[in-house]
Amino acid sequence: RAILTDIASTRMVSPALSRDGKIVVFASAEDLVGLNADRNSEIFLFDGSNLKQLTHTQPAAIDLRLSDGNFQPSVTGDGRLVVFSSNRGIFLYDTLDRSVRQMTAEPGATSPKISADGSRVYYKRDGDLVLIELEAGTTRVIASDVPELSLTEGRAVSNDGMRLVYSAATGENQTQVFMFDARENAVRQLTQLGSRAVDVNLQPTISGDGKRVAFATRRRVVGTSDGSVELYLIDLPTGQVQQITNAPSSATAEVVSSLNFDGTVVAFNFPRVSNNSEIYVASISPRADFGSATVLNAASRMAQIAPGSIASIRGTALAFKTETADLTDFSDGAPPFEVAGTVVRVNGRSARIFYVSPEEVVFVVPGGLSSGMAEFVVTNVEGFASKATANVSSGAPGVFTVGNDAIVLNADDLTVGPFDPSDGQLRLSIFTTGAAHAKDVSVTIDGKPVIVETVTPARLSGLDEIHVLVPAEMSGAGQSTLVVTADDIQSNEARVPISGNPVQQSAQIRVTQIYGGGGNSGAPFRNDFIEIFNSGTTPVSLTGWSVQYASATASTWSVTPLNSVTLQPGQYYLVQEASGGNNGVTLPAPDATGMIAMAAGSGKVAIVRNSTALSGACPNDPNIVDLVGYGSTANCFRGTAPAPAASNTNAILRAANGCGTNFATGPPNPRNTSNAKVICTN
Repeated sequence: RAILTDIASTRMVSPALSRDGKIVVFASAEDLVGLNADRNSEIFLFDGSNLKQLTHTQPAAIDLRLSDGNFQPSVTGDGRLVVFSSNRGIFLYDTLDRSVRQMTAEPGATSPKISADGSRVYYKRDGDLVLIELEAGTTRVIASDVPELSLTEGRAVSNDGMRLVYSAATGENQTQVFMFDARENAVRQLTQLGSRAVDVNLQPTISGDGKRVAFATRRRVVGTSDGSVELYLIDLPTGQVQQITNAPSSATAEVVSSLNFDGTVVAFNFPRVSNNSEIYVASISPRADFGSATVLNAASRMAQIAPGSIASIRGTALAFKTETADLTDFSDGAPPFEVAGTVVRVNGRSARIFYVSPEEVVFVVPGGLSSGMAEFVVTNVEGFASKATANVSSGAPGVFTVGNDAIVLNADDLTVGPFDPSDGQLRLSIFTTGAAHAKDVSVTIDGKPVIVETVTPARLSGLDEIHVLVPAEMSGAGQSTLVVTADDIQSNEARVPISGNPVQQSAQIRVTQIYGGGGNSGAPFRNDFIEIFNSGTTPVSLTGWSVQYASATASTWSVTPLNSVTLQPGQYYLVQEASGGNNGVTLPAPDATGMIAMAAGSGKVAIVRNSTALSGACPNDPNIVDLVGYGSTANCFRGTAPAPAASNTNAILRAANGCGTNFATGPPNPRNTSNAKVICTN
């Protein structure tokens, strides 16, 4: 239960208290101990048992005693040092040796506040806010010409002296709470209150640890306001504001409050009835251990994260200002580990940061993380951490966009789109993240694969460049959809403009059967053959095209030109090649004839949009329409592995009469343009 002790018969506004509450310091114009007969305003100290008068001054005239005295005492946590104001300036009293030191002789100096550790004294000088650092003996202005500058009657400085709260005007009928932070040597505005013609002094006070601020106002802060005065608390680490009181609209008197060290208890006067104030104490819930957040790929905005990629964490109070890392001091393209006091750790490892704001932090995921769930922790300058979890995998691609348009350049001349692939030599640089460390990367444009030539980290940390070769057949596609896949994880869809004149669709022409045992022992047919097929829905002219063959590991190719035929949907085309002997029956009438001696068990066959011989063991010529490698020794093929080996008695046949994807061995079944059509869509 509370025990009341009568210290002195006088009025005292917000007396200063030591850390343990045993020492009380106040100003009074009463003759409390028989040493103030002239009733000048003096400083008194109660040590728990005795009341002492610390100052003994005289007014210049009896009618000036209310202005010529000593006022507004503030005491250190141990009760040793007392700072106070007078009409002669700011003074410091040492209770240990009973000495008085004049800190400043400025006539306009008022409202001195000393930190609990005795390291700093703040005071108001007209419209300036001034800081005295006692150990260094320096004095400096930390805010000048502040409109309606006001310090609370109670505690305004944190225990370590690093933070001071005050109120000031930002407009007509509009005062706000501000905080000076000595660590950053900067002032932060803590409130965004509206205007009100009549309001109370905000009287902002700060907790001993400098993490919570209380203030009172009649203006709306959270929810609605009926014009009554209410007490509010700002939790600086989380940025959350809560209303402590709920008064009737008739309560309009001023409220002065004081917080304990961690801001979980607040003592304050409050106008209970007819604006008659009483003293109250309220308990405030401690802040949560962690805030919640989500982490996304910074490009795709999907919850897929790769080591070394650029990611984005979304939450609240992640930082207290918006700031982009200055990369001018980081010539290697790696951003700093801290921006605006905010840091990020992933599974305990520090991450480099590009950008911070209260709601978002963009950073580089540390490399070398193991696949699986990872913990992402953002800690703001106040020491409050927000946590997120996400699955990390080796590949998690995202395509950077402006709007929905992919950030892509022509790799040769570094120009932006539209891009014309008509000559078959168009190479694009696609700017992505989360792809460089994947084992398998592929790219499609409008669902059609393009050739990925390189995937390399860019100079900027976390940024990847994917270089692709766009086939001529995509010419004239217009606004197309670009998708990157890395280790079976797809990126966001992004638009890329493809210009040029539309060309006939040829990707639907495919190899459906290969037989290289013609005429050999046990062969059912006299000649080798290649069968091709139109699996699409539109006719395709084969004018100028060829089929080409190379042995399993060779780099030279043999060419058989095709006749000028327009291959209809579902129609087969038979190409007869050389014979290895006299065994077997003749083929059905071939649509084209060549003299290539094909190996029965392994080799490589390509359909090419011209008759120029390919070069290289595994060419990436954009005019290649289809390429099949068969037999285990084939060193070039489409897909993940070569087709199975054929023999003298078996061919390799594409599944579903040519409509499927995979090949299997089986008896050769040569079909030409006269055969019945097989429509794949059926």
